[in-house]
Amino acid sequence: MTMNPIRRVLVSGALVVALAGLAAACSDSSAKTGAGGTTTTQPRAGTATIAAFTVPESVPCAGKTSVTTTVTFQTTGAKTNEVYVDGAPVGGVAADHADIDVHCDPLPHTVVLTAVDADGGRTTEKKLLTTDTTS
Repeated sequence: MTMNPIRRVLVSGALVVALAGLAAACSDSSAKTGAGGTTTTQPRAGTATIAAFTVPESVPCAGKTSVTTTVTFQTTGAKTNEVYVDGAPVGGVAADHADIDVHCDPLPHTVVLTAVDADGGRTTEKKLLTTDTTS
């Protein structure tokens, strides 16, 4: 699906907020009181570890509106691994890699790997990827 860059940023931001809320609701969490008495809920930290997470710094577009590239990773203690691109979940995540689609535009893309342990705890790592629209 091709989206204009501004809409993609807005949709990505909304998805990140929704995913954060879902993660907090689905896992054991702790409440913290911030300034002004505001209470925030933090997802429970995971026991799984991310030993490696490789995302290309840039991928060539060769005149296309979107391209597919592969990210690789190695986790230990994870029951499942999840990959998100600009806040949207990626389907078909294998045990050690995922093929991701990115829109060709001048904005950086956020790629997130989340290793989920058997108790639902989450360990997350984030990387940025750009697209080369000149090639």
